[in-house]
Amino acid sequence: MNKYQKSILHLIIITTCLQFSTLGQQLSYETKNKQLNDLVSERMTKFNIPGASVVILKDKKIVYSNGYGFANLELRSPASVNTNFLIGSITKTFTATAVMMLWEKGKLKLEDSIGSYIPTLPEHWKPITIRQLLNHTSGIVTNLESATSKCKFEFDCDNYTQENLIQETACLPLNFEPGTKFEYSGRNYYILGMLIEKLSGKKFGEFLNESIFIPLGMTETGMIDYKKILANRADGYVLENETLSNSEQMDAVVELSDGGLMSTSLDLVKWISSFDTEKLLKRTSIEMMWTNARLSNESIVTQYGMGFGLTPYKGHKRIGHTGGIPGFSSCLSHFLDQNLTVIVLTNVTNSKLNIGLLGNEIAEIYIK
Repeated sequence: MNKYQKSILHLIIITTCLQFSTLGQQLSYETKNKQLNDLVSERMTKFNIPGASVVILKDKKIVYSNGYGFANLELRSPASVNTNFLIGSITKTFTATAVMMLWEKGKLKLEDSIGSYIPTLPEHWKPITIRQLLNHTSGIVTNLESATSKCKFEFDCDNYTQENLIQETACLPLNFEPGTKFEYSGRNYYILGMLIEKLSGKKFGEFLNESIFIPLGMTETGMIDYKKILANRADGYVLENETLSNSEQMDAVVELSDGGLMSTSLDLVKWISSFDTEKLLKRTSIEMMWTNARLSNESIVTQYGMGFGLTPYKGHKRIGHTGGIPGFSSCLSHFLDQNLTVIVLTNVTNSKLNIGLLGNEIAEIYIK
């Protein structure tokens, strides 16, 4: 056998091995995907979930995508990966990114007090820093039910404003000295939305659309808007006493940068994939967002960064967020060492459904 023939034989062997490897991977995903389908179908029945959309991204490729059940029970319209769901607190990942984009442009400093930008805030909130808002160490109250029972306010509920929402909790003292504890509070991110509007001179949704959605091609993502005719919109449902009913409609003014976005699972693939690039933020900024925040006592580390939860799972580094808003539950989990992303969107509020746990169960199928 001459040198040329040996080269040809070597090439054939390599090609054959690659073909067998690819075939083996395909068979492996067929098995895993069947496991996933069975799991989701079982959980849909167990937790009375009307509709769901699930996408698995592995090694930067979509290896599974499927819709389950119904986007609308009255019309029996099927849910799909193109169905638009309210994503609740996954919105916070966008809010934090927008703040960091402004930071990169020199529009703000993370250690600045929020009062230096928004002087209309309550006096005891003003010293809180932007960083403390981002990592939920501000001390601003999180229990709105106790707040509204103690705070006196008068306003027209049909014309709710940002000032009204701030007033709901303004009368209460901080739960702790800023920077000394971690306590998740949606008010932190609502204030950050106000900051984004102040510095950009644009509505929160407009800024996100121009700075994030359009650049990433996220054509199905935007603020909650019930006046808009929206194709593939999912209706939200609440399970009470084992009976499903229509959920209340959420107002974009009330949710804003805390939980005011709606999106599709395929658009969220574009979102999480953007962090593999520097299209929106520099790598150093992304790493800052994905670094566990420290309290004023440097030895105490939280499991939250800036807009992203950083709770490890069975030794795997994981970033992401869950979302819960009347009528909808969602999960976005990205396992860095596995290059694996799990996206689950559902149109139900069920106290027995732990959407984060469901995301973990799905991830187990694909984790090596």
